[in-house]
Amino acid sequence: MNLRRHVAAVAGSLAMLVGLAGPVVAAPNNPVPVSLTITEGGSFSFWLWGSSGVNIGSMTVTTLAGGTTASINQRMDMVDTRATSPGWTLSIAASDFTDSHSHFIDNTNIQLLDGPLISTADDCLTGGGDPTPMSPVNPSNPYQVITATTGLPSSLGGSVQLVSGASGRGCGSMGLSLHYKVTVPPGTYTGGGTTVATGTVYTSQLTLTESAAPV
Repeated sequence: MNLRRHVAAVAGSLAMLVGLAGPVVAAPNNPVPVSLTITEGGSFSFWLWGSSGVNIGSMTVTTLAGGTTASINQRMDMVDTRATSPGWTLSIAASDFTDSHSHFIDNTNIQLLDGPLISTADDCLTGGGDPTPMSPVNPSNPYQVITATTGLPSSLGGSVQLVSGASGRGCGSMGLSLHYKVTVPPGTYTGGGTTVATGTVYTSQLTLTESAAPV
């Protein structure tokens, strides 16, 4: 009799263990949560064209009248493919023009003229002949607003903001057409005073930088 009770007790324990191992079934019409972990990709990059040099042109300068020249021959490109971009601003600065004789043209005489935004096939700009925005558009994650700087021309004696992107979905690829104007004032060049050979080349360094996102 004791043996039968022991066997029955063991069988009952096994039955309880089997019951614990069964699946948990949601009650009828009860929602079941589903989770998905997303690791965001995309990147932000920007660059100036003309790594081998940008030739603005040439000018004839006299000590009485000085000289001036302007040229559109450079482009700045940017690509923001982030799903959630925090926003950014891009600015440009120029160093003084110098030659091989220790003469220089102050960078306050270098001007940045209007540089229009340039659309590409995969950007989000609209209007003015720009392509249709990328599809589908997600209202809960709108594209960032891209704004080119207005109020130009502006002297490159200091850093000048070119373009800004507000926070939002990355706008893709786009560019700016950069237009420079260089003026040599009449009189003697600062740092010099001797006549240099015709055709002397003066060079400057352009630097493109990213700064804090627009507020």
